[in-house]
Formats: sequence, structure tokens, C-alpha cells
Amino acid sequence: MANALHWAGSIRNQDSVFATCSHGRVAVIDEHDIASVAATVLTSDGHDGQTYLLSGPEALTPAEMTAILADVLGRPLRFVEVEPARARQTILDHGQSELMADAIMALRATALDSFTSTVHPTVQDITGVRPNSFRERSIRHTTDFA
Repeated sequence: MANALHWAGSIRNQDSVFATCSHGRVAVIDEHDIASVAATVLTSDGHDGQTYLLSGPEALTPAEMTAILADVLGRPLRFVEVEPARARQTILDHGQSELMADAIMALRATALDSFTSTVHPTVQDITGVRPNSFRERSIRHTTDFA
């Protein structure tokens, strides 16, 4: 979910979100939920040798995240699909190396893989608390986008 903060500038300046892979769904997770799981695992018994798959409570497309942000901010926002080649060039234009641009684009392309849309019950199973939704995290970070 924290990666949505990369949209803050274009939301503030253009009321728009620009992203690739618009039809990909990702079960984005709040970093607070990751920290809660880590704290629980590190301070309680029964987790030695375990591997946990974490996710947020819902799989969303970038357009759906944009709509949630628009609702939270109380103003219309536009989602704009960006072709991967153009997105890569923009990353290079902002001073990143080709290696870094390729890594970022590979990460973004994982949104098209089915595993990224799988919602796992792990956060609640381990912490006993329901994971935060993208809406809840967006409300906490309204000032970043305003």
C-alpha cells in the first residue's frame, strides 16, 4: 500500500494516477500489518521454521485504488494507463539506471500474475486483528495526497 504514495505528486498536481498493468490485481498490504505480524512472530512461540504468505484483505486494480483515493479525498481523480515502454523511459528520465528501471518494471509486471491477487488470512490468523484495507490506509494518509 505504501507504493501508492508514489502517486501523490500526480494526484496533487494533475488529479491523476498514471500506472501500467491496469488490469492486474494486487492484494496490497499495509506496512503496519506487516510489522504486526513480524512483532507477533518474533515475540511468541510456535513460529520457528515457518514461512508466511501475507496480503491485504482485497485484491485491487490501480483504477480501483484510484477510485478509493478519489472517494477519500472527496474529489474526482482520473486513472491513466501508461504503456510499459513509456513507463520505463520515464523511470530512466528521472535518473535511474537501466538495471533499476528493468527491476521496477519487472516488479510492476507481477501485478499480472495470479499469485499477487490471492488474499491470504495470515495477518488475522497470526495477530488476531483484521488487516487494514486500502481505504483505511488512504484515510490515514490523506494529507500526503491533498
